[in-house]
Amino acid sequence: MAKRRKKKSKIDGYKMAERGLGGFIYYGAELLIDIVIIFILIRGFSVSFKFSYDVFSDKAKNPATRKTVVVEIPKDSSATEISEIIYDAGVIENKYVMMAKLKIGGYGKDVKPGTYGMSAAMKYNEIIELICGYKKEEEEDTDDANDKIKVDTGNDVYDAGETGDESGGEDVPEDGGEDGGDTDTGEGGE
Repeated sequence: MAKRRKKKSKIDGYKMAERGLGGFIYYGAELLIDIVIIFILIRGFSVSFKFSYDVFSDKAKNPATRKTVVVEIPKDSSATEISEIIYDAGVIENKYVMMAKLKIGGYGKDVKPGTYGMSAAMKYNEIIELICGYKKEEEEDTDDANDKIKVDTGNDVYDAGETGDESGGEDVPEDGGEDGGDTDTGEGGE
């Protein structure tokens, strides 16, 4: 009986070992699948964030370039076709971003067929303005801070910025006319 008990305990030991190894492999595979799912989720969020950022921001593919290419947009082109044409010309980085901008903004109907000179230094919105024929209203003087107002007070006032005086006070004319004479010699104005 002792022999039988030893034999049975060996068999139970092997089963336990198989269960332990099988359990380890099972949990290891489960952990690997969980890690892959988490990686896919993080990557998906990252890609979707970048796409959304590109759609709602305005940036150029290569702001430093000076190269201009000619792009022809045929009549009755859809937003998808226009995006592909501009992308194939090398002007934009992502054709889907341009397509989304055209569709979200409702510019599809406003696009005018024709031949356009475009550069990779142009931002998405500049390209849309160009192909839609929109022109920014340029104002002659938009900066009110630099406007000069002339007020006649009867006194001569000198600006410290024009003469280089850093004190901010009133500058005295150098000709010695009304200031009482030459200050270098100590003589008074006679």
